[in-house]
This record gives sequence, C-alpha cells and structure tokens, in this order.
Amino acid sequence: MRYGSGLVWEAHWGRQRQDIGAAVYGAWATMEGIYLRSGSGLVLWHLSGVDSGGNKTDNTVIIMLVPYSSKVPSLTRNLMFRTRGLLTMMSVKRTSLSTNTNTTQRSTNTTSTNTYSTTIPSTNTYSTTTQRSTNTTSTNTYSTTIPSTNTYTNTTQRSTNASNTTYISTNSSTIPSTNTYSTTQRKATKVPHVCIIGSGPAGFYTAQQILKSHPSACVDMYERLPVPFGLVRYGVAPDHPEVKNCINTFTQTARNPRFTFLGNVSVGPDNDSIPLAQLRSAYHAVVMCYGSSRDRTLNIPGECLPNVVSARRLVGWYNGLPEDTDLDVDLGVESVVVVGQGNVAVDVARILLTPVDALRKTDIPEAVLNRLSESRVRRVTLVGRRGPQHAAFTIKELREMINLPGCKPHLNPHHYTHLRDIIPDLPRPRKRLLELLAKTGLDPPNPKLAASYTTAQRTWSLSFLRSPIQVLASEHQGVIGIELAINRLEGEQGRERAVTSTETEVMECGLVLRSIGYQGVSIDPSIPFNDNTGTIQHIDSRVMGMEGMYVSGWIGTGPVGVILSTMTSGFSTGKAVVADMDRGRLDISEDKPGQDYIRDLLAQNGVRAVNFNEWSTLNHHEETEGARLGKPREKVTSISAMLKVMNH
Repeated sequence: MRYGSGLVWEAHWGRQRQDIGAAVYGAWATMEGIYLRSGSGLVLWHLSGVDSGGNKTDNTVIIMLVPYSSKVPSLTRNLMFRTRGLLTMMSVKRTSLSTNTNTTQRSTNTTSTNTYSTTIPSTNTYSTTTQRSTNTTSTNTYSTTIPSTNTYTNTTQRSTNASNTTYISTNSSTIPSTNTYSTTQRKATKVPHVCIIGSGPAGFYTAQQILKSHPSACVDMYERLPVPFGLVRYGVAPDHPEVKNCINTFTQTARNPRFTFLGNVSVGPDNDSIPLAQLRSAYHAVVMCYGSSRDRTLNIPGECLPNVVSARRLVGWYNGLPEDTDLDVDLGVESVVVVGQGNVAVDVARILLTPVDALRKTDIPEAVLNRLSESRVRRVTLVGRRGPQHAAFTIKELREMINLPGCKPHLNPHHYTHLRDIIPDLPRPRKRLLELLAKTGLDPPNPKLAASYTTAQRTWSLSFLRSPIQVLASEHQGVIGIELAINRLEGEQGRERAVTSTETEVMECGLVLRSIGYQGVSIDPSIPFNDNTGTIQHIDSRVMGMEGMYVSGWIGTGPVGVILSTMTSGFSTGKAVVADMDRGRLDISEDKPGQDYIRDLLAQNGVRAVNFNEWSTLNHHEETEGARLGKPREKVTSISAMLKVMNH
C-alpha cells in the first residue's frame, strides 16, 4: 500500500523474543515469542497477551507497517494467528496512489473461520463499504482497524436468510492514528449506567473495555482526589517517567463522550461521602477499583517511634500526594534500614541515594527537592527475611542500583556463593536476575564501574535471612537501630520458608522504612471483605452475593504485579460487565439516573465535583510551571490549591 509521501509499505511479522513497548496501551511490556522489526512504522494491531477486545490469545501477534524492501517482493502477505480457538487470516495489500475508495466483499457459509481482508488507500478522507452475506445467524460482528487517517465513513450491510431481515448501519466519526474501532450489531436497549470507584489504571482499563465493547453504555468514574490516574501519578517512581505513558491512553478514554470523570468525591460511610447504597441505586453496575491504601505493619516494639516511616508514605511524599505533603521524616541521619526487598523498597532506597541534581529533572515537588538537598543519608540497607534467591525486586531495579551515580554496592560474597548452583534450573526472568546479583556480589566490577566506585560517597547493601524484632530508641526517643533475628530456611528448594532462631544482631540506623506490602480496606460493611488479605471476595470479578457489583485491580487481587497485570485485570472485569449485560445476568431494562442523581446528593452536601476539563486546566498549569523550572511538571500538592487553580 502507498502511504502519505508515496512510500511503499507492507506488513512484516516474526517469532523471536524481544522486549518492546506496548504502544497502543502506552505502557511497557515484555512480549513472549514476538520480534518487532525496527524501522519507522505504524502499529496496526497490538496484542499484549490479549487482543484488542481484551480476549486472551494463544499467541501474541504484532502487525506493523515498515518501509517496503526488495527482499520481500510479494504483493500480499497473509498474517495468521489463533484467537480463542478460531483461525483468523488478515490480508494487507498495497494499492496505487490513485485509489480513493475501498470495497471489500465477504461471503461465508461457516462459523469456524473468520477472514478479514482490508485494502487501505492513501488519502486522509475515504469511504469503506463492506457487504456481508451469510446463510447462518451465528456471525454478528465486524471489526476493522484503520491507521493514519483523520476521518472515515463505515457502512455495513448485512443480510440474514434465516430470519429474512436486513440490517443497515452507517457510522461516521473522527479518530486519531492507530486506534481500533469495533462495531457490533445489537438490539436496541436502554442506556446502561456503570459506576467506577477509583481512577487508577484498574479503573481506566475497565472503563476502556466497557466503552469499546458496548455501544451505548455510559461510564462515570468517581475519585476522592480532584485529580485522576491514582498510583500512576502518585506511586510510580519520579525517575521512571516512561511508565507514566499510559496516561495518554487514559486521557483518550476520558475524552469519550460516554465517559464522565467526577473528582473530589469520596465514597463511603463518612458524612461528606456518597454511600455505596446510593451508587447501587443510581447505576446498573458498580465496579470497585480503589486499590490498596493501607500498610502492612511489623507489629514490633518501637514501630511507633517518630522516624519509623511507611515506605508508601515516603513515596507519596516525594510524589506530591496531598495527604503526605507534611510527612514528618528526618533525613539528617547517615544510615537507613528498609525492611523489605520489593520494587518499592528499591525505589525509596534509590531516591534517597540519587544525587539531588539528577532528581531536579523529575517531577518531584520543589519543596521535597529542597529537603533532599539537605539529606545526610549515606548508607541504605534493604533487609529480607529469606535468601537472595527470594528477593522480590526485578532486574531493572537492581541494574539501576548497580549503576547509580556516586554510589556503590556493599555486598557480602558469602550470601551469593550458592546462587550459581541453582541458577540453571530457574525460569529465565529469575535466572537473569540472580545471574546479575551473583555477578555483582562475587565478581570484580567492569573498569567503568570500578572507576566510578572509587569516588562514590554513598553505599547500598542487601541483608538476607533477617527478621525485625524491635526498633531501638535513644533516651530522647530517637531511632538508633533495629534488632534483627537471624533466620534459617526450611523446606524443599523453591518452597523454603524462613524460621527465626534465638540468635540476633543489631543494625545501627537513624531511620527505618517499612516496605512489606499493602492492604485494601472496605468502604461499606455490606461488602464481603477478607481482612487477612485486604481484598474483596469475588468470583471472576463479580462480588460474591452482590448482583451488579464488580472488582478490578488490587482491591480484588491484592497488591501484586505491575501496570500490565492491572490492565489484564481491568479488561477481564470490563468483559464480565458487558457479558452480564448481553446475557441478561445484569438487568438493564430499568432506567437508572446515574450521575444526575449523585450530583444532586453532592450539591446537598456542598461537595464540588471536578470534571476532566478542570483537571486539564490543572495539568496545563503544572506543566507550565515545570517548564519554567526545567522539569516535566511542578505538582500542586494541596487540594485547596488544586481547586483554586481549577476555578481560574
């Protein structure tokens, strides 16, 4: 096909492992079994373990337009993959520059094979006409993906001999480049109203799936803060801006005319909150996506001392979370102990040890940067109760620590000598992590690292097989150390558990950070809640014993995985909601008022709901202030200040 300036393009595919960026979803993902050929191209269809409708796939396939090469002389390349047991073929053809209209005719007498044939012309405005004829009633969906165009008109004509009826549908809309649009014929129905509680990744991915899968459903998203995006804004490390690219996808979802964002609205039993019962009466479906906001505690003496701080709150502090803006943490100490060895533990260690001049290029608020510039922290130790083979951080975080400017690792070789014996039998991700860990702990660094380590003034270390017993205090109640029990491992390899012994040691420090995980909380006593796991009890995203109630993300799964796994959870929940509507399991025959009723309640309580355009005003303000300071944005860190900016 010819595109734009007359270049000839064609599709390529491959089957070699490669780590790539999930361009459609704006997040980073590891793709198994896929090789994406480099070159300036446009993604036509991107599947990340799920297809564009959120269905799990046996293979992941990427179709990409790349400059034509004489090494691939064929005019047509067929790409085949398996999706939920059906064999699907896609044919991509080149056309001449003079082609202005595309006509595709399809006829089929079976339901076991779906064939899509698409010819894409070069003009920016064009018409696509598809005529389908079938002798059965089992085929009812047409889907097409059209890249790099501004406007399209899609006319679908369908004739069904079995029922002697004809259905004609014409849609016209404007879409951005590389978006996927699906049209599904459905019977006319009342407008289903769906409420989503929480505006983090789980909420937005659920909303995205519902809006794509149902032609008329309206989604209203409630967020207790005036700003959206949850942990993407307030939990992702500020020196990892690429992880926040999913905000672009979320913003596209928020611009859907069937989506409404209502910020600054709390849900729960408090006087100024909307009770869950009111939401259930106003909506056909309620999806809870509000995550895990409570820390797991150590439950040891001294945990309540002033400089024993939750790592979650420290993350909120340096990310500008309003409730953590005034966090009382003393950085005038040289040694810090982090209890925990997950990615959050590594994140806080890295931020504390990174030269402040490097952090000035991030979106850390200026007030926090000023505090970090006065920090005296020189040593950070991450403590884990099991061995190095059980460390929960990932290789990316470890590599960043190894290469941290002005800092060097201080690792005890005794902890790593056994790793090379067990590495060969491990899965590849764990094998790569432990290979790097063993190399760092046992082998001399390469010349470049060795040179940087000679001038390093800060250090980090890992301490294994240790469990905290108590935090030690001075006579003035300041933290002076932490007492640790020395553990041993029991059980078969791969399923070992830590058992404490009577032997102990004391590690001196002036700050203790607790990073042993999060828990969700219940927002209503009617919800079936598991206090041990901090999650809502459900079956396949459907809350047990509560019709029309669903969960998505950490409040259903617990605080596990990264944004990609949350995306999968959100898609699954969105599919469950739409499936229940289609099958009659969720009654949508009754009219529901949705946000109209809730807005009346908010007005009675004097609550000001924030819409997405108002967030955009604040976003523009933050980016403008950030540009003035040479950073991505300067976050507004108080709710009152946010509302003031939005009112202008």
